[in-house]
Amino acid sequence: MVGSRGGSILGSKEILRSDIQRAESQGRFHYHGLFHDADLTKTYLMAKRTALAKALNDISEAVPHLIRLPERRTWIDYDEEADVLYISLKRPQRATDTRFLTDKGILLRYRAKDLVGVTVLDASKPRKQPRARS
Repeated sequence: MVGSRGGSILGSKEILRSDIQRAESQGRFHYHGLFHDADLTKTYLMAKRTALAKALNDISEAVPHLIRLPERRTWIDYDEEADVLYISLKRPQRATDTRFLTDKGILLRYRAKDLVGVTVLDASKPRKQPRARS
């Protein structure tokens, strides 16, 4: 790469070195051959921390519900493409019967009379809240 500065032509190493020095002095840094704005990196890290904090808060809110599950061990899998959440209370499930709760979009999976799994359809969509009784 050859560039022009003040009428003289400099080689790529000289341009690169001077560009890096100028970028560093302006609060930018060079990483793996790319220039990154230090403020953008800080913004990204703050957003990542905020997302982690929200996830931890969501998990904390779910804990009282999770500890009331009928089994001590559970396996949770989420298929993002299908938007389906699978909760297994026994592994392998080997379900012999399924009950569909149409109004909730939930499948209850049974082996004989034991609940062995729950499948939540459209898992990322908001759920209808039960009406408060007056």
